[in-house]
Amino acid sequence: MRKIDRVDIYENDEASYIRVVDYKSSSRTLDLDDVKEGLSLQLVTYLNAFIKNYKKEGRESVPAACVYFNLSDNIINIPEYEASDEKMKAEIIKKLRLKGIFLKDIEILEKMDNKIADRDSRMLDVSKNSVTHESNKTLEKEEFIKLSNDIEKTLKNIGSEMLSGVVNIMPNKKADHCKYCKYMSICRKESRL
Repeated sequence: MRKIDRVDIYENDEASYIRVVDYKSSSRTLDLDDVKEGLSLQLVTYLNAFIKNYKKEGRESVPAACVYFNLSDNIINIPEYEASDEKMKAEIIKKLRLKGIFLKDIEILEKMDNKIADRDSRMLDVSKNSVTHESNKTLEKEEFIKLSNDIEKTLKNIGSEMLSGVVNIMPNKKADHCKYCKYMSICRKESRL
């Protein structure tokens, strides 16, 4: 059974804003195109599941972010930064930034990170400009909700196919998931193709 690593909730007069954080032992990013193609469903699935089950009387639950946080102890090569504490600090912050998909709402982004305007100190992998410009890291509320609904449909389709016995070998060419597969030894897919 999988568990959500962390959920943060910010509440104002209108709604509850939900952020899901997944801790990783290596640097990881969440690419919106990978989510839409069904290659990276975990975080949006967690966010969607939490929102559907989080009920607060008279309050809307809104997706605020789904992000990865790097827990690696191998963040920077210290000898490269020994001459400057400021450069070392900036590089550590850069490596520890929360990477993912965020709600395109400057008020909510500022609640997540009060230094979002500071390029070197911000802890989110989005800038203030992400709200006013096109970005594949921020979504309007309606876009976030549509993405969540699309992922839910995708998961239902996958589940239905599995229950129906559909087990076609159709790996995505963009990602090499086969190298992590537990069933590689019994699979009919030629690993060198």
